[in-house]
This record gives sequence, structure tokens and C-alpha cells, in this order.
Amino acid sequence: MVKRARYTADETVRPIRLWLPATGEGMRHYYYTDARHAQERALILIAWQAVTEPIEVYNCVTGRLLAVYKQTTNGEIHYERF
Repeated sequence: MVKRARYTADETVRPIRLWLPATGEGMRHYYYTDARHAQERALILIAWQAVTEPIEVYNCVTGRLLAVYKQTTNGEIHYERF
């Protein structure tokens, strides 16, 4: 018998999340239904962030990494979308 992952209602309704790979935990209260909205929020957070930690946007149901955003020390924002 194959074990299937059980998802809560919040994970299936809002599967797009923001993740901080430096701390190894997700950002609470940043759950989205659309990847575009999550990527816009990640850009806003990176622009106002003082530290140069990257922010990842991922789908928690499929585990797919959608984008990585990072600000350099001179203020440039670099991103990769997958």
C-alpha cells in the first residue's frame, strides 16, 4: 500500500510559500494562491531587507522551487526563476 501525503486545507488552498534557506524555515503568514503574487512579495521583502539573505518561492504541495531572490551588498537584486 502506498502512503500518500496528507495536506491540510491551508496547503491546498494556498500552496505557494516563501522560504528562508539560511535559517531553514518558512516565512510565516506568507502563503499565496498565485506564484506571481508570491514573487512580487519576495521582491518587496528583498528590496526592504537589510541583510543579504536569499528568499526562495516554492510550491509546498509539489515541492517545486519557483524562484530565488537575493540582494547583493551594493543593492542590486538578483533573481532566478525556474
